[in-house]
Amino acid sequence: MTSHLPTTATFSALYCMVILVLMVIALLRGKRPTEHILLLALGLLTLGGLLSPTEALKGFANEGMASVALLFIVSEGLTRQGGLRWFVQWMLRARYLRGQLLRMSSVIVALSSILNNTAVVAMFIPEIKQWAEEHKISPSLLLIPLSYAAILGGTCTLIGTSTNLLVAGMVKEQLGLELSMLTLSGVGIPVALAGIMLMITTAPWLLPKSRKNKHKSNNIENLLLAARVPEHSILIGRRLDEISAQSILGLFPVEITRHHNSLLIPAPSRDTRLMANDLLIFAGRARALVELCNIEGLELEPQHKFKRRDGLLPGQTIEVVLTPSSPLIGQEIGNGRFRKHYDAAVLAISREGQLVEPDHRQRWTLSVGDKLLIEMGEEFLERAGARDFILLQQRPREETSFLRRMCAMGLVVMMVILGATGALSIFKAALLTVVIMVFGGMLNVKDALKSVDTQVVLTIAAAIGVGQAVENAGLARMMTSGVLMLGGDSPMLALVMVYLTASLLTQLMTNNAAVVLVLPFALTLANTLDVSVMPFIITIMFAASASFATPFGYQTNLMVYGAGNYTMSDFLRIGLPMNILCAILVLILVPLFFPF
Repeated sequence: MTSHLPTTATFSALYCMVILVLMVIALLRGKRPTEHILLLALGLLTLGGLLSPTEALKGFANEGMASVALLFIVSEGLTRQGGLRWFVQWMLRARYLRGQLLRMSSVIVALSSILNNTAVVAMFIPEIKQWAEEHKISPSLLLIPLSYAAILGGTCTLIGTSTNLLVAGMVKEQLGLELSMLTLSGVGIPVALAGIMLMITTAPWLLPKSRKNKHKSNNIENLLLAARVPEHSILIGRRLDEISAQSILGLFPVEITRHHNSLLIPAPSRDTRLMANDLLIFAGRARALVELCNIEGLELEPQHKFKRRDGLLPGQTIEVVLTPSSPLIGQEIGNGRFRKHYDAAVLAISREGQLVEPDHRQRWTLSVGDKLLIEMGEEFLERAGARDFILLQQRPREETSFLRRMCAMGLVVMMVILGATGALSIFKAALLTVVIMVFGGMLNVKDALKSVDTQVVLTIAAAIGVGQAVENAGLARMMTSGVLMLGGDSPMLALVMVYLTASLLTQLMTNNAAVVLVLPFALTLANTLDVSVMPFIITIMFAASASFATPFGYQTNLMVYGAGNYTMSDFLRIGLPMNILCAILVLILVPLFFPF
């Protein structure tokens, strides 16, 4: 009798497919950090027998992953020594919008080709906003082009983006194929130049010209209310966490003015004790604020107007944007928790330019790109890491000598030359640069370790293991059979399908996750067609990075999303033409530089 029971291979493929579908759904929902989802998927695939422990941990010892970590440190060392200051000064000399777009795009493309592009964008956002305000130009005309230029620059070299190094690491593990630093340059440079020209031509009339910052509008006054502790109040001597506002309403004061305005206590702690004539500023939902009048021992002062004091000193207000690496993403926070972690108080939160009220418990659920208006305490600047927030105001610059700046820039140039000529691998060139920076006193070990974006590093490490599981389960071979049935044996048609698949997944989730799903399938497809794998590898690198139409496909898009008060339609309007241009150029140029 013939058995119709499913084979072990079928069960493995089915199990892997279920895990991948759940992983994609979780990534699309965006409720959990990407690295958490990929690590969980990696664990489930290992427990299901699709990966051996050695295969599961292979990504954590991958050279590409380690290179990404080292490049974060190199970027931090160069930034701390002021090595990018000359680029900033030259870039900001333009007087008109199109001139600024040209200068900015040229600088950002060049820097992003050799430095981590997320670090570059984070540093330049406050510079661009300040230039726009000085020239009375809306920052929204410049911030999306800033992100796009960083993406284009990242595709020019192997070290320009973590996605390129992820692909290079996976290819080296699976095929033993070594990619050089300039492998992508023949395609990447023409694509970057065409992208710059498109931005200069279309950005001034496709992007919003007057997107106002809602935080600066009068709407914020509806979310703030003042109350005073009168003489002989029963609250005198009581701690803040003992007053009824905290236990009943979830409200907590974000500022206390004491001794008739002579002393300001920003972001007061829970154990601050109240004194007579203290003026408390509460932030929260408009309906909840009205209930303050029911609290015994407080007198409302509705005529008091909160005055913003913009700056970087304690008691002043500053706007920050949540980065994709922030641990607050998807978390529910109130002012008490935020104050404890960052020594600052949240006055308001905006999303797509609109103020977001807290819920009935006075809590906000935060998303990537949210812009927070906060009042700073004494330690905010020390506690707020670059991976948590982008400050929309320039931090005080550390003064460094001309010699140290030249040394930092010289080290980066040395790293690029060593990697480009093949004298050292990218990993060894970056490692040498980091060692010299640390022992040369340009960066201490603590700051070096803090500069590494663990989210990106863990995502890459887990992604390599997940990609191996896809290969082990035979899913790549199954998908290849379907493609061959649709497109026959045409390598060019197969290349188009690979590009479109990777590009679509990148728009919906992160680029590193898209690479994990598409690369094993593309390598199997090339082997089945008996053609070179190089056109497919290079195409995936470009497709996974060329994410312009949504803010969610690439980290730099998310970084400018809140900073520019953009909406989804803003990205779609200018990003869709950019996607089409890049797709056409890549699919024409890749077969010319990397024949089948």
